[in-house]
Amino acid sequence: MIEEATERRLAGDWRGACAAAGFDVGLDLDGVAREHGAMVADRLAADLPWLVPDLVRWHLPRYGGGRTTIAPRQAILLAGYDRIDEATDICCGCMSHTLHVETPSLVEGPQRPRLVFGEVRVDNRNNPLPGRDWTSSRHLWDARRTGELLERCGGGDRAPFFHLDGTPLAADELPAADPGPDAPVAHVEWATLLQDQGETEATLAAAGIFLVGTGQDPNSRLPDLDLLRAGLITPEELHPLVLAALFPDRTPARVPAEPSGDPAPVSARVRCRGEWHEMRVRDGALRDPHGRDEHERERAIRSLGGAVSGCFAVRQAWTEGTGRLPKALRARRDELFLRAQHGDAPGVLRLLDQGADPHVRDGRGRTLLHHIHKLPWEELLPRLLDAGLDLEERDRHGRTPLHLAVGEHGSEELVRALLDAGARIHVADRYDQSVASVIRRRNIVRRTGRTELIFLADRLARERPGVAASIRYDTSGRMY
Repeated sequence: MIEEATERRLAGDWRGACAAAGFDVGLDLDGVAREHGAMVADRLAADLPWLVPDLVRWHLPRYGGGRTTIAPRQAILLAGYDRIDEATDICCGCMSHTLHVETPSLVEGPQRPRLVFGEVRVDNRNNPLPGRDWTSSRHLWDARRTGELLERCGGGDRAPFFHLDGTPLAADELPAADPGPDAPVAHVEWATLLQDQGETEATLAAAGIFLVGTGQDPNSRLPDLDLLRAGLITPEELHPLVLAALFPDRTPARVPAEPSGDPAPVSARVRCRGEWHEMRVRDGALRDPHGRDEHERERAIRSLGGAVSGCFAVRQAWTEGTGRLPKALRARRDELFLRAQHGDAPGVLRLLDQGADPHVRDGRGRTLLHHIHKLPWEELLPRLLDAGLDLEERDRHGRTPLHLAVGEHGSEELVRALLDAGARIHVADRYDQSVASVIRRRNIVRRTGRTELIFLADRLARERPGVAASIRYDTSGRMY
């Protein structure tokens, strides 16, 4: 994503860069000129070629709680265009003339932020979307200012805890006492070391006005540095512009975007019937040393209420999403579904080409078809259907892929493709929520203003006349 978005940005194609970085664009310069004036449109046009959408995605706040998804329903203000600060020549913010990013509306829906211009949208209680103000933090999104990141994360000439080439400081190179504010980087290191030791009051005193490491201040310590300190990533895994800003003396090693060649099959040793058996993912399936008769016997035992164990319990966890998996198998499954969650269709296809099992389910019992609405689906959908995945498979809540595509903002084109492939619309989940119920619940005008599924509401009303009274439209033809 980063490489493709960078290539398009450097070629002067800011819209192409946004597309490559998984952004929807909700602005057009001609419209801005008509509504806000030519001067505002000219200022905006001067900034857009320098927008780095993949860097914006890198820095966007995350939901947390063990998830990797973007914090939902926030407005990230990038720049305002009502007046210019004469000292810095930077446009300052105004709620009605802002370039901003709207983060996705759902925690686990498609991870596609939206770049928009104008007044920040309000929620259903007429309050502006909560968010963060990056108008004075252009190093987070403007290619002309990314070098300022080093100064912003420590106030000195190097990143805290690291040399300029990205190698960590040795223990004897770190401060043993408070060096004071005249040594800003060492001062940050001292406050952080206090925080690591649980010295909250001392940390607050050293930090002055905010708690070091909260991540709320766009000018405080980066989470990137925490990951580097913990050894969870290497400098080469940073965004290239972040790497160049933090470690200017480092000559980055070229890390291929995707590994080449066919990896060794993923395998795990499982204790089964008093022995250690090897289970491996190979040629599109999870394989074990048991024969067909043994599998049939275990299925019969399970159908009668008996418990399965060993290899058969692992297979149940793999194909149904219930129970525990060995670490190696869980890591492969999680990689597949994380790539799906973040819209990485090439990565999902590559894993399938390398032998990943398309029938695996995540911890909620969802197949890749249940995640298809989060991805560029045109190539993946026929691949999954050809592999035998069922459009009527239910997750642990009894929802089909169509339920999720409708309820989690899948595109009209995908919904039509699922219907053309045979997906049924008159089905309900375990909570008795039908597709019609999902439309009513998810497509409230005041909350989303979605219009693209009117065709489905019309079809439901034709096929089930009782539905017509429960799906209504406002004067612009939108459902509410």
